[in-house]
Amino acid sequence: NMRVEAERMARMVTQLLILARSDANVKAAYEPVLIRDVLADLCSQRHPNNNEPSLGCYNLEALEGALVWGNLDYLKQLFLILLDNAFKYTPHDGKVEIYGSLDEGIVVVKIVDTGIGIPPTDLPKIFERFHRAENAHFRSGAGLGLAIAQRITEQHKGCIEVKSELGNGSRFIVT
Repeated sequence: NMRVEAERMARMVTQLLILARSDANVKAAYEPVLIRDVLADLCSQRHPNNNEPSLGCYNLEALEGALVWGNLDYLKQLFLILLDNAFKYTPHDGKVEIYGSLDEGIVVVKIVDTGIGIPPTDLPKIFERFHRAENAHFRSGAGLGLAIAQRITEQHKGCIEVKSELGNGSRFIVT
């Protein structure tokens, strides 16, 4: 329990630092990043237990050799935020899946879950700081994760969008 709590606190501090740096327009160090390796590492590091949904990683080989000009730590944080949310709001018998593809030289990563979904009235606001969907209050959180994910995506000249159906899960698409 202490290890899990320490990891959670470390992620929160990292997220707050990213947010503070982006507010101050501090530029992160960018370099070519093999995006497949980032996703494969996340897939191999995450070992869901019996009380968590299953994790599937698909089509990552399609990203073999694909380079993204970016910051490795920030990109990891982006996908960790999306994965953490997927696991947090998906029942233990559900699924969380990562899909990778390359579309005319553009990297596309989808994080798909079979969770509770997001109410249509909340969808336009989920990337705002401190906003939490009406049906998400049964879990702890500050409402910063998706705002940070959007900011990281913007800093990498990318786009993040969400498609969700209440009761049938969500699909976050990062290009």
